[in-house]
Amino acid sequence: LNAITANYLKPDFTIWLKIDKQTSLSRLGSLDRIERSSDDFWERVTHGFNTLAHQYPHNRATIDASQSTDAVTCQVQKAIAAYLATPH
Repeated sequence: LNAITANYLKPDFTIWLKIDKQTSLSRLGSLDRIERSSDDFWERVTHGFNTLAHQYPHNRATIDASQSTDAVTCQVQKAIAAYLATPH
């Protein structure tokens, strides 16, 4: 699918803000079509992201986004700093 949609482009670094469906939905105001999708859809999406995270472990960070905004922000900043400090 990536070959078709992104013409084989791959990101240099990816941050996955991992959060469960209930916590995510509780933080939103109105829900769009994606947010109203079935639990099966959410499970497939999560499985896909888990698969990608395991396939490309060296250029990604997974952050528990169920934490406070300040905690998530701090972890994102640390992940970016660590990536930028690593020779590529």
